[in-house]
Amino acid sequence: VVVMDDDAGDKRLIAYCVAKPGSTPSIPDWRKHLADRLPNYMIPASFVLLAELPTTPSGKVDRRRLPSPPKSRPELGTGFVPPKTPFEEQIA
Repeated sequence: VVVMDDDAGDKRLIAYCVAKPGSTPSIPDWRKHLADRLPNYMIPASFVLLAELPTTPSGKVDRRRLPSPPKSRPELGTGFVPPKTPFEEQIA
């Protein structure tokens, strides 16, 4: 997990993850797992799945070669839910 500045200059936690071979990682499951153990402000804003972490010649993680997180976060999307009541329509 690293701290990165976003476009607005705010700092965000970005998690870079390498899954075990043959496993299918689920970002919502990771979020739930972390939410059970950490305060909300410590849960990364974005998760970036990698085949392997880039390393320096000495074997340390090369943070400069980590890719930028994606701008969109489809794992958070639940799809459009139209307003159900006149009050919800006014707000929307």
